[in-house]
Amino acid sequence: MFSRFKASTWRAVASGALVAVVVLSGVAGILSQHRAQASSVTGKHVWAVSARARAGATRSGAVNLATLPSASATQLQAARALVLPELSNRTPAQLAAYRQYLETHPSVVPHAPGVKGGPSASTPRPNIYGNGIVPVITSTHAGLSSTSSGGASRPDQAIAAAPGYVFEGVNNTLEVFTTSYGQKYGPWTADQFFASVKHTGDVFSSPQITFDAERAIYVISWLELTSDLQNDYIDIAVSKSSTPSPLTNFLVYQINAQVAGANNFCDYDTLGYDYWGAYITCTTYNRVAGTWLGNETFAIGLNGMLQGTFAAVLYGAVMTVASGVTGQQAAYRVSPTMEDGVPQAEWLTATYAGLFGVSPSNGFVVCAITNTHALGTTTDPTYTCVLSFLPYYDDPVAADQPGLPASITPSVGYKQVAYRNGQLYFAMSEALTCGSDTVVTDGIYWAAVTPQLTTVATANPQQVTGISQSYFQWGAFCFANNSDFLYLPTMMADTEGDMILVFNDSSASRAPSILETGRAADDVEGTMGQGPSGGSGAWTEVVAGANASGSKQFCAYSACAVTTNLVTRGTVYCGGQFGGPNTSTSTSGWDTELYSLRMQ
Repeated sequence: MFSRFKASTWRAVASGALVAVVVLSGVAGILSQHRAQASSVTGKHVWAVSARARAGATRSGAVNLATLPSASATQLQAARALVLPELSNRTPAQLAAYRQYLETHPSVVPHAPGVKGGPSASTPRPNIYGNGIVPVITSTHAGLSSTSSGGASRPDQAIAAAPGYVFEGVNNTLEVFTTSYGQKYGPWTADQFFASVKHTGDVFSSPQITFDAERAIYVISWLELTSDLQNDYIDIAVSKSSTPSPLTNFLVYQINAQVAGANNFCDYDTLGYDYWGAYITCTTYNRVAGTWLGNETFAIGLNGMLQGTFAAVLYGAVMTVASGVTGQQAAYRVSPTMEDGVPQAEWLTATYAGLFGVSPSNGFVVCAITNTHALGTTTDPTYTCVLSFLPYYDDPVAADQPGLPASITPSVGYKQVAYRNGQLYFAMSEALTCGSDTVVTDGIYWAAVTPQLTTVATANPQQVTGISQSYFQWGAFCFANNSDFLYLPTMMADTEGDMILVFNDSSASRAPSILETGRAADDVEGTMGQGPSGGSGAWTEVVAGANASGSKQFCAYSACAVTTNLVTRGTVYCGGQFGGPNTSTSTSGWDTELYSLRMQ
């Protein structure tokens, strides 16, 4: 992710802190479990998002992974030179001032009982799923690293799982493993994969990869950026044949991300899909002026892409609310959903998290793009949103690691959302106090949202007016009495509602590590690791960090994927960055880990 925002466009931290007092002072001591129904929905809370423009592919081509040679050391080194360092959306001074304010005013952040006995305990909990014990780790394997990818500045992983295969993408490189990690294919650079559409001198960032189980095709998107970072393109590929094998032909397209105007820049791109389409959301900036413009959604018909031609529908900004702001304003984070089967809607969710350095509200928006079978025709699908209110959310503070306090820049909001068992699942890091601690650290806010549509009219395909309302359960997860920071969480569920939660953990004495926990569908609502309000719970360690990471070399997110193969039913494949042997306080190396978890 490349978050770009001039310091002058942010509110002063002191001003933002006053917002925090207003919004969060009433939630100190809040329990970590809750289930809430959305506030009553009236006409003024439901609104439509209009289509702003249509645009076809500016370039198209193809690539065959079966015949594409693996990247040479020279190609990897060249790709390394083109991968750009992180540009933070907040200056180090702003992050430090925000953390300083919260540390001196702990009552303004939410409080959770927390899980007793975090990573500083001598042994983690047993690795058996059920009755409050965490999901089973079935396999682990070293993923791409700064060495194997030619030294890209940081990974920002993408993971996709198909029967028999696991894709891993980082900012400059793509690699494929078998699910046992016994064999791998590639690596290929993004330059190689998108060579048929790439502009000379452009660079790549932020891969997104998914496997559509209903059609048995892969969908891949990557940001292609001009070298001056003033414009960018969205490169997107779809596998031509219906097969789980990754070694197949891909059709490749390029969309101009400046459809809405000159110098509009797509940042934090996120890919979702349903049977009928692929959906890409962007946080949008004017790169020249350094100003945030809002967000946008691209909807692309998969039928058209598979047939070699399509028109992308561009939708206007999704809106939400924020304290201190009059009326609806553009949401800062919008995430589409990965959906298998033929659902009645493509779901999107949005928050204001991250816009002001402290979260200005608990506004939470759920959107539905309905009648998506119309993609590729002259009729646009219907895009409607409904405003709900989460109990609270606030932005995380920079995380500690050995020798480098407050050096891991937190990622705000969430990126990956999956639709399983009729619910949308997401998790994000937030500042809180935990257990008997008064020190402010980062914990994890997670939620499972149940969206509902209006009455379905009698028609084939089904016709839906739009979204009606949403319900949710939520919880907070943190380690009591350890001063540990938890961040970069991803939550995934299977079709029966069992969930896993993976995340990073670090502290002043603990290098960035990867941990996991979970809940069964029949656990008490709002609990994770069967952790009740008293604070007990379960977790286990996937991989322990060995070193600290450079302050600008950590991921913006982790990733998980679930395959629908009945042989691996209930198995989730994940990946994340940790403080491995390639990382230290003096180098810019990094390591990723691939692992699978069984939820049943």
